[in-house]
Amino acid sequence: MAVSALDMAMWDALARNHSVSLVHLLGAAEKPIPAYGAVGYDGVAECARVAEAWAKEGFKGVKAKIGYPSVREDIEVIRAIHKSIEQDMAVMVDYNQSSVRLKRCKRLRQLETKGSLG
Repeated sequence: MAVSALDMAMWDALARNHSVSLVHLLGAAEKPIPAYGAVGYDGVAECARVAEAWAKEGFKGVKAKIGYPSVREDIEVIRAIHKSIEQDMAVMVDYNQSSVRLKRCKRLRQLETKGSLG
């Protein structure tokens, strides 16, 4: 890991020395990357409040950490987020190592059968 950090620092220093972006130094073109707001593992009300705040800031999507004790709770959080934001905003979820892979896959299938949950 330390070598990786040094490698990145050296590339950054070289780009700065030439007064160009690293993208240009490597011969590529810059392109915009959409950003999204992060919603923590904070329960229904707080997740909805945070998602709404991101919407007011102009973000076009939010990603929520889920993996509550039951899939029902995951669905409640996702529905509350949908209700608190604009209809055209993307809602992404992240189980973030909250369970074993097989359990996450099973839960994601359950979420998928619910459609957009909106």
